Amino acid sequence: MRELNKANLFELDPGFPERVFDTSLFTGMLLIVCSTALNSINFTLSLAAGVAISLAFCRVSWWSIRRFMQPGLKGQKPAFLLLGIIKYVAMGVALFLLFKHFDVHIVALFVGLSTVQAVITLKLLSLLLVGFLNKSVRVPSVHSRDVF
Repeated sequence: MRELNKANLFELDPGFPERVFDTSLFTGMLLIVCSTALNSINFTLSLAAGVAISLAFCRVSWWSIRRFMQPGLKGQKPAFLLLGIIKYVAMGVALFLLFKHFDVHIVALFVGLSTVQAVITLKLLSLLLVGFLNKSVRVPSVHSRDVF
C-alpha cells in the first residue's frame, strides 16, 4: 500500500458535475412534492421557480466552464467572458420578472435557489470526509492504480 498524500484527499472524477446535477434535480423534485402538503400553491410555485432557475444556472455554468477550458479556443475566450456576464444578467431578469408578475414566497424561492449550492457543498464535504477517513484508516485511494 502506498502512503496517501493531501492531493489524493480531494480528487473529483469527470462524472462529478453530472451526479451533482442529477442529485440536485432529485432533491428539488422531492422538495416540490413535499411542499404540496402545505396546501399553498404560492409556496410550491416559488420553490419550483427557485429550483428551475438554480438548475438552469448550474447547467449553463458547467457548460461554459467546460467550453472555456478546452484547448485551442484562444480566440473565443472573450466570448466566454461575455457569456459569463450575460448569464448573471439573465438570472437577474428572470428574478425581476418573477417578482414583478407573481406573488412570490421569499423563503421558498431562497430554498429553491440554494438547493444546488447545498448539494454541491454537501457532496464536496462528503468527499473530503471520506478522504480523511481513508487516510486515517490507511485505505488506498479508489483512483490509485496500484491497489493490490
